[in-house]
Amino acid sequence: MGIYLMSDPIVSFEMHSKSHGPCFIEAVIGHYIDRSFDYEFPARLGEPVLGGFIKVPFQNRILDACITQIKEEPSIPEVKIKKVRDTHDAIPPLSQALFKLGQWMSEYYACPLGLVFKSFIPSAVFKSVRCRKELSCATGGNQEPFVLTPDQNHCVETVTSSINRSLHEVFLLWGVTGSGKTEVYFHCIRETLQQGRSALMLVPEIALTTQLIERVHQRFKESVAVFHSRLTDGERALNWLKVARGEIRFVLGARSAVFAPLKRLGLLIVDEEHERAYKQEEAPKYNARDMAVLRGRLENAVVILGSATPSMESYFNCQMKKYRLLKLPKRISKHEMPSVIAVDMQKERTRHKKLFIFSDKLVNLMDDRLKKKEQIILFLNRRGFSTCLVCPRCGMVLRCSQCSVSLTYHKEENNLLCHHCEHKTSVPSVCPECKLSGMQYLGFGTEKVEKNIRLLFPDARIARLDSDALKKKGALEKVWDDLKSGQVDILIGTQMIAKGLDVANVTLVGVLAADLALNIPDFRSGESTFQLITQVAGRAGRGDIKGEVVIQSDALSHPVLIHALNQDFSSFYEYEIRYRKELQYPPFVHFIRLEIAENDEQDASRLAKILFSGLKKQRDFKPARIFEPVPCPLKKIRTRYRWQILVSTGKVKPMLQLICAYLRREFASKNITIDVDPQSFL
Repeated sequence: MGIYLMSDPIVSFEMHSKSHGPCFIEAVIGHYIDRSFDYEFPARLGEPVLGGFIKVPFQNRILDACITQIKEEPSIPEVKIKKVRDTHDAIPPLSQALFKLGQWMSEYYACPLGLVFKSFIPSAVFKSVRCRKELSCATGGNQEPFVLTPDQNHCVETVTSSINRSLHEVFLLWGVTGSGKTEVYFHCIRETLQQGRSALMLVPEIALTTQLIERVHQRFKESVAVFHSRLTDGERALNWLKVARGEIRFVLGARSAVFAPLKRLGLLIVDEEHERAYKQEEAPKYNARDMAVLRGRLENAVVILGSATPSMESYFNCQMKKYRLLKLPKRISKHEMPSVIAVDMQKERTRHKKLFIFSDKLVNLMDDRLKKKEQIILFLNRRGFSTCLVCPRCGMVLRCSQCSVSLTYHKEENNLLCHHCEHKTSVPSVCPECKLSGMQYLGFGTEKVEKNIRLLFPDARIARLDSDALKKKGALEKVWDDLKSGQVDILIGTQMIAKGLDVANVTLVGVLAADLALNIPDFRSGESTFQLITQVAGRAGRGDIKGEVVIQSDALSHPVLIHALNQDFSSFYEYEIRYRKELQYPPFVHFIRLEIAENDEQDASRLAKILFSGLKKQRDFKPARIFEPVPCPLKKIRTRYRWQILVSTGKVKPMLQLICAYLRREFASKNITIDVDPQSFL
């Protein structure tokens, strides 16, 4: 798409229009266009409103646009001005807070303002999709709130004090798994609604949205609008329009729900605030957690960030007194934290003389739990059957033709799949290189774990929860219902089972290949590993029976795993923050990532080096630290070769303005994208 450049300078939010004579407006187009355009606003369309959505002619097409300014005459009077074709009457104009939020996003994330504004509205709303269905989550019950523990009550009283006084504050709710964070959320939501204001709750995964809907049903009379990617266009449009008209005051959803057009917003909750899923990887490349904090400030609303394993950034902000820290250090109902057992898989392999997926300890504990009619969760953050197909004679590894990664074997579909571009190919009968038979499957994923568990425990009822298993509509809800009702004995899954699952009869959790994420070339790999292990371990023992967790790893001496085994966030934070400070990594600085993509490998390398040399020569860039260009760890994706340059800076906006001006001047036609505060470096 070319360079994502800055939109035009931010304008002040003034609601005004003209009732006589020609009226002109300035508008931004909802595409990768980094400037605004003047149009005449015909009197037949009524009065223009700042933040209103319109249809305008643009290069022989009719496109959606948003009004950013209303004026008496165009910027260049002598140029012939086209007329606005129509207005989107069904779409209310952006509120002042959302308008300002969009302007800030455009400037901070280097994304055209029109594209930012368009991302606020579901595409189905622009298409006027009609839907006869009711809301995804309609009016619920009025179950009495649970009795709070003293720790929960303190948190609720602290937050509601700010809600009642309409004070903007950001709270980090740090509670161990099973400590009742959701109950704190619900009490605060109830108080907000009773005050006549609206509430927004974000969750990182669709799976969590599904589980929360039932609990919300039981607790609130209010209708609830639900937003996530599994909704149909009609459902999404209907929910959005009802919220925009003020008919619904409570929204529950994934990342994009942070832009829901709620009126009189009083409370924003970001559950599992540490999750990378809150980062949008396409333009605009925003972080929904950070946008919730900013929107709370613009709406004068309270923000709660909740997690058992807070992000380094959020906990650091508490240390800097930017956020207020609230703690839930104990599980509710006197339930104990699970016991953690570590198994060294290197010793296990030495003893058995072959690759083992499951340790003897884990198998024995699983057998014991199944006999007691208790439930088990097995976690492996890698889907598929085998991670690669290798020729044992010539060593050739089957790789994706479009990406620089090995293909993963999926046994159920009997094909090889690239997990980055979704390219599929059949399994060859002979090695494509040496033409000999006998290709070998190496490594294992959730599919292979499931097959082996069925062999070990043929009578057990087993389910798998990963993106492959959720292709059928309703599959997620069925697995969740079966687990909760006791119809599943063993649940196998990837990171989507690491949080939110609250089933009292799950007493054993097995973490397979616990050190997997430590091998990713990313400064956050230790943080991600600690979070995943702690979160999935927290699924065990949430009922009256004490839980156990078996963590299998080849690197038990690694400091991150030692902290994870002890379930000790404070000690992990102290260890990690020292490392971040020494190397001057976030949260002490911000990273701006420049990605260069070309069809030719040499072109990508050459352009990256020219760009780096040019940036280093810019006098105004001296305060920043510019890292040498390197190929991305996944250097080829979808036939494009990728290089990256990291810029480290204490102040994003001034540095970004310099970078964008330089790119616009020297590299306007090149495929260079900007990612501010990136969550992935692959």
